[in-house]
Amino acid sequence: MTWITGACAVAKQIREHDHDCQDAFAVEKIGDHQVIAVLADGAGSVSKAKEGAEITVKEAMACLKKLDLKNLSSQTIQDLSNIPQIIREKIRNIAEKNKEDPHNYASTLVAAVFMPDCLIGIQVGDGFLVSGAEDEYDLIFSGKKGEYVNETSFVTDETLDIQTFVQREPINFVALATDGLDHVAIDHRLNEAHMGFFKPFDTFLSEKPDKELIDSELKSFLTSDRLKQRSNDDRTLIIAKFLGE
Repeated sequence: MTWITGACAVAKQIREHDHDCQDAFAVEKIGDHQVIAVLADGAGSVSKAKEGAEITVKEAMACLKKLDLKNLSSQTIQDLSNIPQIIREKIRNIAEKNKEDPHNYASTLVAAVFMPDCLIGIQVGDGFLVSGAEDEYDLIFSGKKGEYVNETSFVTDETLDIQTFVQREPINFVALATDGLDHVAIDHRLNEAHMGFFKPFDTFLSEKPDKELIDSELKSFLTSDRLKQRSNDDRTLIIAKFLGE
Protein backbone atom coordinates (compact mmCIF):
# COMPACT_ATOMS: atom_id res chain seq x y z
CA MET A 1 0.00 0.00 0.00
CA THR A 2 0.98 3.63 0.02
CA TRP A 3 0.63 7.04 1.63
CA ILE A 4 -2.62 8.88 0.98
CA THR A 5 -2.39 12.65 1.21
CA GLY A 6 -4.48 15.78 1.11
CA ALA A 7 -3.73 19.51 1.26
CA CYS A 8 -5.60 22.77 1.12
CA ALA A 9 -4.94 26.49 1.67
CA VAL A 10 -7.56 29.16 2.20
CA ALA A 11 -7.22 32.91 2.64
CA LYS A 12 -8.43 34.80 5.66
CA GLN A 13 -11.38 37.10 5.14
CA ILE A 14 -11.12 40.86 5.40
CA ARG A 15 -14.44 42.69 5.61
CA GLU A 16 -16.26 39.71 4.11
CA HIS A 17 -13.90 39.46 1.14
CA ASP A 18 -11.04 37.03 0.66
CA HIS A 19 -7.60 38.44 0.05
CA ASP A 20 -4.83 36.60 -1.79
CA CYS A 21 -3.67 33.70 0.35
CA GLN A 22 -0.10 34.34 1.51
CA ASP A 23 0.51 30.71 2.42
CA ALA A 24 2.10 28.29 -0.05
CA PHE A 25 2.56 24.53 0.01
CA ALA A 26 3.74 21.53 -1.99
CA VAL A 27 3.40 17.78 -1.51
CA GLU A 28 5.30 15.19 -3.53
CA LYS A 29 5.23 11.40 -3.26
CA ILE A 30 8.45 9.55 -4.01
CA GLY A 31 7.42 6.00 -4.86
CA ASP A 32 4.89 4.39 -2.52
CA HIS A 33 6.60 4.86 0.84
CA GLN A 34 8.04 8.37 0.90
CA VAL A 35 6.39 11.80 0.97
CA ILE A 36 7.87 15.29 1.05
CA ALA A 37 5.62 18.07 2.35
CA VAL A 38 6.46 21.77 2.60
CA LEU A 39 4.51 24.73 3.98
CA ALA A 40 5.38 28.43 4.07
CA ASP A 41 3.53 31.42 5.47
CA GLY A 42 4.42 34.81 4.04
CA ALA A 43 4.59 37.58 6.63
CA GLY A 44 1.40 39.62 6.45
CA SER A 45 3.23 42.89 7.06
CA VAL A 46 5.49 42.76 3.98
CA SER A 47 4.84 43.62 0.34
CA LYS A 48 6.09 40.38 -1.23
CA ALA A 49 4.66 37.89 1.27
CA LYS A 50 3.05 35.62 -1.31
CA GLU A 51 6.15 35.57 -3.49
CA GLY A 52 8.35 34.89 -0.45
CA ALA A 53 6.24 31.91 0.57
CA GLU A 54 6.28 30.50 -2.96
CA ILE A 55 10.07 30.85 -3.26
CA THR A 56 10.52 29.25 0.15
CA VAL A 57 8.41 26.22 -0.81
CA LYS A 58 10.09 25.75 -4.19
CA GLU A 59 13.63 25.94 -2.82
CA ALA A 60 12.89 23.79 0.23
CA MET A 61 11.31 21.07 -1.92
CA ALA A 62 14.32 21.03 -4.25
CA CYS A 63 16.73 20.72 -1.30
CA LEU A 64 14.74 18.02 0.49
CA LYS A 65 14.63 15.86 -2.64
CA LYS A 66 18.44 15.83 -2.63
CA LEU A 67 18.83 14.54 0.94
CA ASP A 68 20.48 11.15 1.40
CA LEU A 69 17.91 9.26 3.47
CA LYS A 70 19.40 5.80 3.05
CA ASN A 71 22.07 6.64 5.59
CA LEU A 72 21.02 9.26 8.11
CA SER A 73 24.51 10.53 8.75
CA SER A 74 25.70 13.76 10.35
CA GLN A 75 26.08 15.09 6.82
CA THR A 76 22.37 14.50 6.17
CA ILE A 77 21.50 16.50 9.28
CA GLN A 78 23.87 19.27 8.22
CA ASP A 79 22.34 19.35 4.73
CA LEU A 80 18.91 19.60 6.35
CA SER A 81 20.03 22.47 8.59
CA ASN A 82 21.50 24.34 5.60
CA ILE A 83 18.16 24.58 3.77
CA PRO A 84 17.04 27.91 5.31
CA GLN A 85 20.37 29.52 4.40
CA ILE A 86 19.93 28.34 0.81
CA ILE A 87 16.42 29.81 0.74
CA ARG A 88 17.63 33.08 2.22
CA GLU A 89 20.38 33.38 -0.38
CA LYS A 90 17.90 32.71 -3.19
CA ILE A 91 15.57 35.39 -1.86
CA ARG A 92 18.45 37.87 -1.55
CA ASN A 93 19.42 37.27 -5.16
CA ILE A 94 15.85 37.77 -6.37
CA ALA A 95 15.42 40.88 -4.22
CA GLU A 96 18.67 42.37 -5.52
CA LYS A 97 17.59 41.75 -9.10
CA ASN A 98 14.23 43.40 -8.41
CA LYS A 99 15.81 46.23 -6.36
CA GLU A 100 13.80 45.15 -3.33
CA ASP A 101 14.58 44.72 0.36
CA PRO A 102 14.95 40.94 0.99
CA HIS A 103 12.85 41.31 4.14
CA ASN A 104 9.88 42.16 1.91
CA TYR A 105 9.89 38.43 1.06
CA ALA A 106 9.78 37.26 4.70
CA SER A 107 8.23 33.82 5.19
CA THR A 108 8.12 31.02 7.71
CA LEU A 109 8.91 27.39 6.82
CA VAL A 110 7.86 23.99 8.09
CA ALA A 111 8.69 20.88 6.10
CA ALA A 112 8.97 17.12 6.51
CA VAL A 113 10.15 14.03 4.72
CA PHE A 114 8.44 10.92 6.00
CA MET A 115 8.31 7.18 5.50
CA PRO A 116 6.58 4.48 7.57
CA ASP A 117 9.67 4.15 9.78
CA CYS A 118 11.24 7.61 9.60
CA LEU A 119 10.38 11.27 9.99
CA ILE A 120 12.67 14.20 9.23
CA GLY A 121 11.50 17.75 9.83
CA ILE A 122 12.67 21.35 9.75
CA GLN A 123 11.05 24.55 10.98
CA VAL A 124 11.69 28.28 10.90
CA GLY A 125 8.89 30.29 12.47
CA ASP A 126 5.46 29.32 13.71
CA GLY A 127 4.20 26.48 11.51
CA PHE A 128 3.69 23.15 13.25
CA LEU A 129 4.29 19.45 12.59
CA VAL A 130 2.51 16.47 14.17
CA SER A 131 3.16 12.75 13.77
CA GLY A 132 0.88 9.91 14.77
CA ALA A 133 0.97 6.17 15.48
CA GLU A 134 -1.46 3.92 17.34
CA ASP A 135 -3.87 6.81 18.08
CA GLU A 136 -1.16 8.89 19.74
CA TYR A 137 -0.25 12.25 18.26
CA ASP A 138 3.10 13.87 18.98
CA LEU A 139 3.71 17.59 18.53
CA ILE A 140 7.13 17.69 16.83
CA PHE A 141 7.23 21.44 16.17
CA SER A 142 4.92 23.91 17.86
CA GLY A 143 4.41 27.42 16.60
CA LYS A 144 7.25 29.63 17.87
CA LYS A 145 5.93 33.08 18.73
CA GLY A 146 7.77 36.22 19.73
CA GLU A 147 6.97 38.63 22.51
CA TYR A 148 4.21 40.30 20.50
CA VAL A 149 1.21 39.00 18.53
CA ASN A 150 2.17 37.75 15.04
CA GLU A 151 5.89 38.05 15.87
CA THR A 152 7.96 35.05 14.82
CA SER A 153 11.10 34.02 12.88
CA PHE A 154 11.49 34.12 9.12
CA VAL A 155 13.83 32.60 6.54
CA THR A 156 15.01 36.12 5.68
CA ASP A 157 16.28 36.89 9.20
CA GLU A 158 19.94 37.77 9.62
CA THR A 159 20.19 35.22 12.43
CA LEU A 160 18.16 32.15 11.55
CA ASP A 161 16.27 30.30 14.28
CA ILE A 162 16.23 26.76 12.87
CA GLN A 163 14.67 23.66 14.43
CA THR A 164 15.36 20.18 13.03
CA PHE A 165 14.03 16.76 13.96
CA VAL A 166 14.97 13.19 13.02
CA GLN A 167 13.07 10.12 14.23
CA ARG A 168 13.57 6.47 13.38
CA GLU A 169 10.29 5.03 14.67
CA PRO A 170 7.10 3.70 13.03
CA ILE A 171 4.54 6.36 12.10
CA ASN A 172 1.39 6.20 10.00
CA PHE A 173 -0.01 9.73 10.21
CA VAL A 174 1.53 13.16 9.60
CA ALA A 175 0.07 16.66 9.63
CA LEU A 176 1.65 20.04 8.88
CA ALA A 177 -0.08 23.40 9.22
CA THR A 178 0.54 27.11 9.28
CA ASP A 179 -0.17 29.06 12.44
CA GLY A 180 -3.71 29.95 11.37
CA LEU A 181 -4.72 26.60 12.88
CA ASP A 182 -2.64 26.45 16.04
CA HIS A 183 -5.43 27.75 18.31
CA VAL A 184 -7.64 24.79 17.39
CA ALA A 185 -4.99 22.08 16.86
CA ILE A 186 -2.54 22.64 19.73
CA ASP A 187 -2.95 22.83 23.50
CA HIS A 188 -0.25 25.40 24.23
CA ARG A 189 -0.64 25.04 27.99
CA LEU A 190 0.52 21.43 27.78
CA ASN A 191 2.44 21.84 24.49
CA GLU A 192 0.51 18.90 23.06
CA ALA A 193 -1.42 18.11 19.90
CA HIS A 194 -5.21 18.01 20.36
CA MET A 195 -6.33 14.43 19.68
CA GLY A 196 -9.81 15.76 18.99
CA PHE A 197 -8.44 17.75 16.05
CA PHE A 198 -6.20 15.12 14.45
CA LYS A 199 -8.04 11.85 15.15
CA PRO A 200 -10.98 12.61 12.81
CA PHE A 201 -8.58 13.31 9.93
CA ASP A 202 -6.68 10.10 10.72
CA THR A 203 -9.91 8.09 10.71
CA PHE A 204 -11.13 9.76 7.52
CA LEU A 205 -7.95 8.90 5.62
CA SER A 206 -8.12 5.31 6.91
CA GLU A 207 -11.30 4.91 4.87
CA LYS A 208 -9.22 5.38 1.69
CA PRO A 209 -11.14 8.26 0.10
CA ASP A 210 -10.02 9.50 -3.29
CA LYS A 211 -7.85 12.59 -3.61
CA GLU A 212 -10.67 14.80 -4.85
CA LEU A 213 -12.83 13.98 -1.83
CA ILE A 214 -9.95 14.55 0.61
CA ASP A 215 -9.17 18.00 -0.76
CA SER A 216 -12.86 18.89 -0.90
CA GLU A 217 -13.39 17.91 2.74
CA LEU A 218 -10.31 19.85 3.79
CA LYS A 219 -11.54 22.95 2.01
CA SER A 220 -14.96 22.62 3.62
CA PHE A 221 -13.33 22.36 7.04
CA LEU A 222 -10.93 25.26 6.54
CA THR A 223 -13.66 27.56 5.23
CA SER A 224 -16.27 26.58 7.83
CA ASP A 225 -17.94 29.37 9.79
CA ARG A 226 -16.93 27.74 13.07
CA LEU A 227 -13.25 27.83 12.12
CA LYS A 228 -13.44 31.36 10.75
CA GLN A 229 -14.65 32.50 14.15
CA ARG A 230 -11.53 31.06 15.78
CA SER A 231 -8.89 32.02 13.21
CA ASN A 232 -8.27 35.40 11.59
CA ASP A 233 -5.33 34.23 9.49
CA ASP A 234 -4.69 32.25 6.31
CA ARG A 235 -5.14 28.55 7.02
CA THR A 236 -3.22 25.72 5.36
CA LEU A 237 -3.23 22.05 6.29
CA ILE A 238 -1.46 19.00 4.87
CA ILE A 239 -2.46 15.54 6.12
CA ALA A 240 -1.06 12.13 5.21
CA LYS A 241 -1.83 8.53 6.20
CA PHE A 242 0.14 5.35 5.51
CA LEU A 243 -2.30 2.58 4.66
CA GLY A 244 -0.01 -0.38 5.38
CA GLU A 245 2.21 -2.70 3.44
